[in-house]
Amino acid sequence: MTNASEEAWDALMPRGRGFVVIKNETVLPQVPKFNATIREYRGVISVFHQLHCVWATREAFFRLLRDGNSTEIDLEHLGHCWDFVRQAIQCRSDTTIEWQVSDELSGSLGWGYQHQCYDYDALYAWAEEHRWGDDKSIQ
Repeated sequence: MTNASEEAWDALMPRGRGFVVIKNETVLPQVPKFNATIREYRGVISVFHQLHCVWATREAFFRLLRDGNSTEIDLEHLGHCWDFVRQAIQCRSDTTIEWQVSDELSGSLGWGYQHQCYDYDALYAWAEEHRWGDDKSIQ
């Protein structure tokens, strides 16, 4: 893991780490677990939680490779993260067909395909504008 790699991961996270403040006057549809009587409500935008979970898995993997010791790895947190990312993948259910590369390879490399994406940059900017705190690290 290089400094450039760590900086690239941190750059994925807006200031506030995706935690936002929703003011009560914000018009929202029926939102689960949202109490409209509270003046300000705090939450995290799921994509940033998902990215944190991918990062946490990566961090644990490289720590295990580097140190050979799993005692400092929070297995309960990783279990949550793997299930959370699985749910996100199933929820988005990307239907892009990834063609078999060759007769020798029974799967796809996953590179070079066009996917339908949301505007991550717009979401990033919105999260920073409505942030709850100034922490920037993906940790």
